Amino acid sequence: MLLSLQKEQDIAEWVKKQLDNGNKIMGMGNAIFKAEDPRARFLQNVCIKLGGKLNQEHWWRILAELRKRSGRIREARKEEDQTEYGFL
Repeated sequence: MLLSLQKEQDIAEWVKKQLDNGNKIMGMGNAIFKAEDPRARFLQNVCIKLGGKLNQEHWWRILAELRKRSGRIREARKEEDQTEYGFL
């Protein structure tokens, strides 16, 4: 997944296309941990440190942008669904 995003200019559009096509975005959401997987913070720190040591920081930037965009799009869709069914 990250390799396909390496040259992607519009991550938000990529996320939207994936969700529109019914594709799952790996690492974005968990059936058990509704808020945040407790392992995520630890892995985030490891990724940042390792990326810095290997001069590969761009991977973390892509992941951070992906996480931010996918969260916003999912929330917007949730609101649309709730409005459509009269919950808001």
